[in-house]
Amino acid sequence: MAAATKTIVISNHSDILLQDVLQGVSALETPDIEQFMFNIGQLLASRKSTNLDKKETQLLKEINHSLPIVLLERYNQLLANSEAETMTADENEEYLAIHEKIQRLNVKRYKKIQNLANLRGVSVPTVMKLYRFTIPKQCYGKNILSGQMII
Repeated sequence: MAAATKTIVISNHSDILLQDVLQGVSALETPDIEQFMFNIGQLLASRKSTNLDKKETQLLKEINHSLPIVLLERYNQLLANSEAETMTADENEEYLAIHEKIQRLNVKRYKKIQNLANLRGVSVPTVMKLYRFTIPKQCYGKNILSGQMII
């Protein structure tokens, strides 16, 4: 028996197979896919939050807040320069500034996840699994001054 084929309505007059959407997305450049996934994450969080109280909804919005894609792309470029040992002193300072922003955002995000877990009366790992929170790949990298991993 064949599996049911799912479609989405793009306009009032056309349906597109979800597989076709996936194929279309797979043809995008990585930054566009990342932006698309961010938007999907926002949509998912919005739908999941319809039954939550205002505090939980606000926490979810804050947890899903991200730095602009352009800044994350620049960070990745600078990280690549660092790994290739071609980073200039100015680029190093820029890298450290972006790195600091990422760390601050991650700390705020984790605290919001802790708050959400407390409101729900469950553990942080439970909340992370429930909402499928992950550590974005842009958060991985090496701090070139201390050698500590960014989490």
